[in-house]
Amino acid sequence: MGCCCPERLAHRLPLCYCLLPQTGVSLRYILDFGSHPLAQQLLMSARFLHGELPVRFAHRIEELTYGLPPELANSIHIRRVKRW
Repeated sequence: MGCCCPERLAHRLPLCYCLLPQTGVSLRYILDFGSHPLAQQLLMSARFLHGELPVRFAHRIEELTYGLPPELANSIHIRRVKRW
């Protein structure tokens, strides 16, 4: 059985989430959805963000880790973001 300590879990979660596709949202949908939100719409939005943000963060982590040229990946600014 795997370890459940938070440190090890935190390193595995981004790998799991980056296997999931990001959900596309059009600008028109955002404008229509948020012009006069109802309580039910706000709840739907919170549920969407709860599931979608880890996926999007995981994809950004993967891009920062594997998708940049070495010169850029080793810049002080990227290293600062990775340490955060």
